[in-house]
Amino acid sequence: MRQAKPIASRRRELLRICEEYQILAVYLFGSMANEGVALLDNKVPEDVDPLADLDVGVVFL
Repeated sequence: MRQAKPIASRRRELLRICEEYQILAVYLFGSMANEGVALLDNKVPEDVDPLADLDVGVVFL
């Protein structure tokens, strides 16, 4: 079983990607938005629908 990345490194990696691709903002929306935030916070989401997707929006500079 693969271990989850620590919170700080997940957020750092997201920041690195945003800087590399000149992304101003990243946002989660839809029915799985809270679960996406939980994953960023290194928490295990509850009641995840295996057929649901995570909607991610980005705003480029």
